[in-house]
Amino acid sequence: MRRCLVFSLVMAASFTAVAMPLTAQAAAGVAGISSSGLFQPTLTAMSDVNQVSYTARTVTFSGELTATPPGGGPAVPEPGFVVYFTPAKGAPVPVATTQSDGTYSGAVNNVAPGTFRLTTKATTTVAAAQSNPVVITGIYVPLNFRVVTVKPTKLKYGESATLTGIVDLGPGSAALAGAVVRVTDGSVKLPKAITDASGKFSVKFSTVHGQDLELTASDSNPLLTPESIGIGVQIQYPLKSQLFKAKLDGNGAVMSSICLLTSPLGFSQLQLNAVELQYAPTGHGPWRKLGMIPGVEPFSAPKSCQVGGWSYFNDREAPIPGRLIDAYYRVVVPASTIIEAFSSKVVHSFLSRSKVTSFSISPHAVNNGGHLSLTGHLARQQGRKWRAYGHQRIVILARPKRRKDWSAVATARTNAVGRFSVRLTAGAGKGKLVFQVLFPGNGRYLWSVSRQITISFNESATAARSASGGVRSLLILPHPTAELARQRLPDAIR
Repeated sequence: MRRCLVFSLVMAASFTAVAMPLTAQAAAGVAGISSSGLFQPTLTAMSDVNQVSYTARTVTFSGELTATPPGGGPAVPEPGFVVYFTPAKGAPVPVATTQSDGTYSGAVNNVAPGTFRLTTKATTTVAAAQSNPVVITGIYVPLNFRVVTVKPTKLKYGESATLTGIVDLGPGSAALAGAVVRVTDGSVKLPKAITDASGKFSVKFSTVHGQDLELTASDSNPLLTPESIGIGVQIQYPLKSQLFKAKLDGNGAVMSSICLLTSPLGFSQLQLNAVELQYAPTGHGPWRKLGMIPGVEPFSAPKSCQVGGWSYFNDREAPIPGRLIDAYYRVVVPASTIIEAFSSKVVHSFLSRSKVTSFSISPHAVNNGGHLSLTGHLARQQGRKWRAYGHQRIVILARPKRRKDWSAVATARTNAVGRFSVRLTAGAGKGKLVFQVLFPGNGRYLWSVSRQITISFNESATAARSASGGVRSLLILPHPTAELARQRLPDAIR
């Protein structure tokens, strides 16, 4: 909003100034004359206007100079004295010379607002004079920006753009030449520009410092107040990333995370709740959507991702299931009005295969208190060959025959040659259980399961019906370990 500050008119009253005695400095310039031997002057002053503006700064001062003789008596006109106007800054300016009747009148150009006293110099007979105060107020006009444009109209990050405009004194006024225009581009102050004869100015700026330009126009004339405006330009900035990870875990999930600079200094903040994770069989595609990595709270992010406008995305709470055992991954963010289309670096992750073989259970039918012996072998793929996989944990799974949900009933570790053995005791329940062995996988090998084997419990004996049908009613389980309790089974097995 432009404001025009107008000071109230103060009419200068013409009155007799108090006679100023000759100072020691002035007396030194008048040899042999003391202050008691000088005529004591009275200088009056008034102005034809009490306000000045940028377009009207000429003021006519008028008044009269009289003096009283040293011994007293009526004041007499003092002709031939030069009356001076002293501006706030600069040397005194002659206004006029007093006439035979002691009066004077003269115009002074470029008068600024203020309180002034007109003066005369001392002579050998008349002391120096100082008038009554004359108050000149001002009409202060703010500078105005007109026709501000930025080219090119569609800006790209990193290119040079040009800001042009015109400075004037408001609607309908003429353009202002010689005005200083300063532009701040984000946190960078650009070199000043000076308006030409038509009031035009031009400033070049880089689009890397931000979207907000601050313009300030100023002039040495005290009646023109500086004016500032803000200009917002639309720039698509390129997203920056760090710490991108996408690794296929042994349970078949892709553990992924990324840091993105979503609020760079000087640019609009990008609101993102999640980013898209893509996968491909080769580093060049074809790319397909795998899932969305959600944004998480900053306190869970690495230190370098907690400050400076960075946002952290991580699928730790809900890992995204993989589609390929050997794949390439990247994060993409589509372009918008404030960012360029983004694609992260490509990372590669793969696992080798595993398999559970020779799985057997003996016997296939058991009664209450009887024992089951479960054995098998775990192998891993190395090139085209399969080799024993020793010292790995396997999980024994079981479910009632007509149900789909599996339960983990025991764990074991393979020996040096990949073999494992588990012993279970039959309970009092009656029914059939289906068994299967799970290798949960690890950072190098994908999970795998064995064939399924069905075992009959107490079908040749009488068993309580209330106990039949559940895994725990049919088995006396070994004591579960903390490791088993923490086991996270693949989605396909749960």
